[in-house]
Amino acid sequence: NPVGVASLVAQSIAGVSDLASIFLTLGRLVLCVTVGLTVHQVVTLPAIYAILWRKNPFVFLLRCAKAFFVSFAATATSVALPHMLDACQQNGVSGKVSRFVVPMSVTLHADGSALYIASACMFIAHTSGVDALTASDFLIIGTLSSVLSLTIPPVPSASIVTVAVILTSINRPLQGIALLFTVEWLLDRLRSGVNATSHVICAAYTDAICNGRTRQDPELEQSQLELSQRNMEVTVE
Repeated sequence: NPVGVASLVAQSIAGVSDLASIFLTLGRLVLCVTVGLTVHQVVTLPAIYAILWRKNPFVFLLRCAKAFFVSFAATATSVALPHMLDACQQNGVSGKVSRFVVPMSVTLHADGSALYIASACMFIAHTSGVDALTASDFLIIGTLSSVLSLTIPPVPSASIVTVAVILTSINRPLQGIALLFTVEWLLDRLRSGVNATSHVICAAYTDAICNGRTRQDPELEQSQLELSQRNMEVTVE
């Protein structure tokens, strides 16, 4: 509801004396999350892929572009599931692996969201006016961000609920969460796109680790897939 979101944002801004400082900090949050997601997708994930597969990782990323942009537009990775499976096939990932790993990864894996959650918690804690974060607070934020990201459903803006849980755990006020809605339209799309790419790369990692135990000749695998589909059609009839 746009009216409800606008009311929450207005309530958070009304009690702030230095608006310039708040919006400057909010801009830093956007920059921090954007740079972090970019480094994760363009450097970290491709580096691991290159080590495991000994192939050009940027060709892999290019083939994941459709899944990225569909997730970016829909703000939900589950919508792009068929495109993730297509990207796996184009990149030579075994169908046995991709059909198992990608759906499970959509349900349990959200590293882009974990990065956003940790950054958002530190932003809210910094703007709350309470005492500075301690080492134990950073440890709690990092641990809970990693663990709770496994429970996030693949739907828009689900990460904000997790931010509230973590802030409660470190005894920080929740009023500033409404400010996150002002940039949620962009950051939600970015982390959804990164999550989609990460799901495809997770399947590639699994296939590379399993290697000969799962990977087989592509033509043989395709023929087996067509045979299973025909058997299903016959069973239905």
